[in-house]
Amino acid sequence: LTARLPLGESAFAPYVTVGAGRNIENGETHGHAAAGLEARLFQHGGVFVEGRYQWVRTQTDAAQLRGGIRFSF
Repeated sequence: LTARLPLGESAFAPYVTVGAGRNIENGETHGHAAAGLEARLFQHGGVFVEGRYQWVRTQTDAAQLRGGIRFSF
């Protein structure tokens, strides 16, 4: 689930996302939450940077800093 809030007419949009899942092989559950900023450089894509935290029931939790190119269709 993602909530994105474009900043007026600018190319920038902060966003938050949350999710959960389950591994079908071992039944392990996990969840994640992230917040980031996207810059739409063209109509169907742009660049982003985000911080993400992952919870895994049977493993050590993890924090990530990610960035990249995003394409939307």
